[in-house]
Amino acid sequence: ASLAFKVKSKNGQQVLKDLTSDSTVGELKLFLSSISDVSCDRICVLCGYPPKPIDVSNDSKKLSDIGLKTGET
Repeated sequence: ASLAFKVKSKNGQQVLKDLTSDSTVGELKLFLSSISDVSCDRICVLCGYPPKPIDVSNDSKKLSDIGLKTGET
């Protein structure tokens, strides 16, 4: 299934629509790195309200496995 996220970084906000629930954590980190100028190994992902850290240490995990759902910020 296609996912849509709102991404906030020091460079502003963007909507990410290019990933699916089968996409990997590694793909997410590559995208986040490209829009934020932060290297993949330093990416920290927070989700929900209040924002809580999500474990993105395993690049081969699917986004559905780490609990990311469409509409998240």
